[in-house]
Amino acid sequence: MIDGFKVFEPLAATFRFAAPLDEPRWSSITVAEDLACADLGLDPNALTEIEVWYDNTIQPGIAALTKKLAQWLESVQVANTPVIVRATLAALAAKTTKQISLVSALNSLIHFKRQADVTHFAPLQANLPSSWTAPFEWKGYRLGPIDLPKLEHRCQRAGCEITPAVRKMLAGCPTIASPIFHHNVFDFRLYFQDTKTPETAALLSRLEWEWFNAAHEAHWNIMWADFEERRALIYALGYGLVDGDTYRKNPALFQITCYHKVRAQSGDEGGVVMHKTVPQIVLPDLPESRAAIATIDAQCDLANLEKSALHGRIQAYAMTLNRGTRIILEGHHSEGYLHFIIVLEQLFSTRGNISQQVPARTAALVHRQLKMSFAECFRKLQKEHYDARSNFVHSAIPVPIHLFELIYHVTKAVLHSLLWLAKREESRSPDFFDQWIRRLDWIIAGYEAGITPPDDVLDANGIIAPDALSLP
Repeated sequence: MIDGFKVFEPLAATFRFAAPLDEPRWSSITVAEDLACADLGLDPNALTEIEVWYDNTIQPGIAALTKKLAQWLESVQVANTPVIVRATLAALAAKTTKQISLVSALNSLIHFKRQADVTHFAPLQANLPSSWTAPFEWKGYRLGPIDLPKLEHRCQRAGCEITPAVRKMLAGCPTIASPIFHHNVFDFRLYFQDTKTPETAALLSRLEWEWFNAAHEAHWNIMWADFEERRALIYALGYGLVDGDTYRKNPALFQITCYHKVRAQSGDEGGVVMHKTVPQIVLPDLPESRAAIATIDAQCDLANLEKSALHGRIQAYAMTLNRGTRIILEGHHSEGYLHFIIVLEQLFSTRGNISQQVPARTAALVHRQLKMSFAECFRKLQKEHYDARSNFVHSAIPVPIHLFELIYHVTKAVLHSLLWLAKREESRSPDFFDQWIRRLDWIIAGYEAGITPPDDVLDANGIIAPDALSLP
């Protein structure tokens, strides 16, 4: 182990990798978090945690140092989770052989930053459901049986061979393969090149592995957040695809991440492959998902949805609805119900009385789809649902079960109306939403005066008939 002192000035944090004897002024940080997911030929049973010791009497000390390091990683667009910060700090300490400022140490490390091509493979369970035998390409993701030749090729490019045992385990597994992401990482192999000796080689290899293990976790979660965002609208409309948020809680049979162009020199792609073994999840019927997406695309013109000024609001609306549904499915019914009210408030509340404004705008938009009069719909939303919201928020009184069905249909109808509006050419104007809200208020004033606009005016403002869109 490296036993020398490592000093960063002016923060004056002194480091060593060997535990000092009988010196109470020394404390340590642990670099490793998960020793069960070893790769790169390391035996997980032989691994011990890496501890970096520091003099806790020197100020400003470790807290200031880690804060500055996290800020620097963010500024150079490298993931800066607490584990990555600790692993980076350990790498800097292992590299440093003399007193050096933190700025100088980071100026040296930045020369080894690389933009890696990163791909993820998520085998979801051991057995291939019959509905997953035909691959399905969707928004850059491939869902279906694992493409072992492609995985092996990616691993080989990164300098890692899949063992026969792993190949046998993965064969036929239902898998999600990601598109290529671009993430900044550090080429620690080259960074440590002039520091490595026979005595330090094992530690430096471990530090490289620990850093990429931490990066793998961060990049894996970024991939699932991206997948979750892309599937949000599909799920909010009642169609199933693998749930990214649930996946993070109950992950895949394997997590495999391939980094390419990490150690790229003279055209060599060089890379790193990280994996870990984790639990399994239940899968949706893939042909049904494929058909559902085709239906939605035909009805809502998804290819052009991003051109609408409503796109961001629709995306946020769908994701809040999904959170509410997930909370209800987890057994927290009143908390989930609250999200169905919140999503309406996020969309419709501006300045004014929310308990009047939100129910009125919602009722005006959806009453035709629900086959109700504006007055009846408004009364139910304001009296029954806003009273239930207030009772739960202020007095912790559970929301009555009979209210869930209507609020579900109301929020789904609002989503249908938004998708209807997003297809209109005028929705691409940046001020479309504000103009639409003003027109909606004008229609409400008409309803309150006993005046119902003609159907073409209602349709143009998203107040559509029940059969306007053939969606669930």
